[in-house]
Amino acid sequence: MEAVGSRLGARPLALLLWILAAGLVGWTAARGFEGPDRRLDARPIVLAGHAWLSGESPYVSETYSRLWQAELHGPRPDAFVFAYPPNAALVLAPLALGGVSLGLVLLDVLNVACFALALFFCMRLAGDGVSPEWRSAARAGALALCASCGALSGTLLIGQTSLWVLAAVLWLWWSGPSAVPRALDVFAVALLAMKPSLTLPVLCFLAVLRPLPVVFAAALSLVTCVVVALWTDGGALPAEWLRALASYSATPANQPALLASAQHLFTGLPAPSLPAFGALMGAFLGFTARKAPRDSLDEPWLAVLALALACSPAHEYDLVLAAPLAAFLVRARPAAWPWYVAGVVAVARPAALARITARLGLGEAGELERLISALATVLLAGGTLVHVVSKTPWLRVP
Repeated sequence: MEAVGSRLGARPLALLLWILAAGLVGWTAARGFEGPDRRLDARPIVLAGHAWLSGESPYVSETYSRLWQAELHGPRPDAFVFAYPPNAALVLAPLALGGVSLGLVLLDVLNVACFALALFFCMRLAGDGVSPEWRSAARAGALALCASCGALSGTLLIGQTSLWVLAAVLWLWWSGPSAVPRALDVFAVALLAMKPSLTLPVLCFLAVLRPLPVVFAAALSLVTCVVVALWTDGGALPAEWLRALASYSATPANQPALLASAQHLFTGLPAPSLPAFGALMGAFLGFTARKAPRDSLDEPWLAVLALALACSPAHEYDLVLAAPLAAFLVRARPAAWPWYVAGVVAVARPAALARITARLGLGEAGELERLISALATVLLAGGTLVHVVSKTPWLRVP
């Protein structure tokens, strides 16, 4: 009788949560296609693919400016410096095969596909670990929490690649280890290597836990770099990329005070300190996760995502990595709830919270938004740490 009563109580809750989740997914998707910054970052990304197909280097400022003028019909803003590694051509060149205009459309399609995949994986990963009678409600709750992450709509709006990273990470998590490296696993790791500033802890985690896909992905990335170098400017490519990377790092938007991760809170530390810590801890988590049962890897994945979120030089659009952490509130241990709830609220709508606090005279809205986003990464990382340590005996150091 108790089980029957539990099922009867779960059904109305599940229905309400599915309605809420559907509304949040629709609202988030709609906000991703309306706004003044539409395709703001998509244009330089697709243009780089077009440059490579034309046999030119997007890392050379004069070349990039000329292509920008020709394809996008206007002068290139100084803030737009292309600094993705050359292995990004693996995806960006195919996107631009039909020209820049079609490439922008294809990038939108790819981002929507990754958005849908990320929602599905978050829903299943977070919701499947509860008892059967509450599973539907848990899946709906996880989907609603994931969709509430404000960075998802922002990333869709400007056309960033962070959604590719999120979908790749969640695929590797959901698919689990394999005795023989799968093609999709190798491609997913290669996608992560396109954005190493954000994914370094995850790459170090995988290098220890699942080295074969990382080795094959490294080989694929190296071959891509060699092909790009031969197709464009030969031996000049590495030096050009490093110069573009230095120029990109020096732009105002990439200074620690303007980032949205924990680096915003620790501007006095040397720039590599937090990423280096994240990389070392990612490798440590990979080592400890090798002792875990095959079906008990949720906690180490949560921990390494929290590391990537908190320790990387992340912008607002990179906070899409918070979506799976928010979704796992449905399974969090009670000790982690205060951290998780505060983090979910802060990461859901940092701009709205910033406007409210600015009206109270607590500061300027833009600065407050970055501060709230940075605090959200720390709170979610703290909640994840409490949850992981309390639930994972094999992770505790004797």
